[in-house]
Amino acid sequence: MAESAASGAAGPTPTCQGVGESKPENPTPTPPESMIPFAKGTIPLEQEREMLMAKHPDRLPILVRPHPRSKLPQLEKEKYLVPKALTWGEFKTVIATNLAKVAEFTSKETIYLIVNEKTHRTSRTVEEIWRAETDGSLLMVTYTAENTLGRA
Repeated sequence: MAESAASGAAGPTPTCQGVGESKPENPTPTPPESMIPFAKGTIPLEQEREMLMAKHPDRLPILVRPHPRSKLPQLEKEKYLVPKALTWGEFKTVIATNLAKVAEFTSKETIYLIVNEKTHRTSRTVEEIWRAETDGSLLMVTYTAENTLGRA
């Protein structure tokens, strides 16, 4: 699926799947068959990243959390295994969709994904950002929202 996006061929958009620890009081639906799970906190993140990248060389693990100054809540799933060819804009849409499940925000607000206190063009691929922003380690992303039409 990622190859079709990389070659520019028309077809289904590659998806990234979030994985998190299930909450007993809030059962999660059955995961789609394309979901690739992270370990559930049993090993250090860097060791987990190495295992995932060896097993899935066409995907990158990303950890997504709210920015410290953001008023947005924590996502249900903060770990994502993302196709390298996925654009940043597509990944942003996935995060916004998952965020809409846990928070109410209007179309007047824009979601920003921040890596090392910088935002990136939506046309860049996840792999380009990973290469530019990490030394081969886990890509850590924070998110926040801002009102795009002035005061609410």
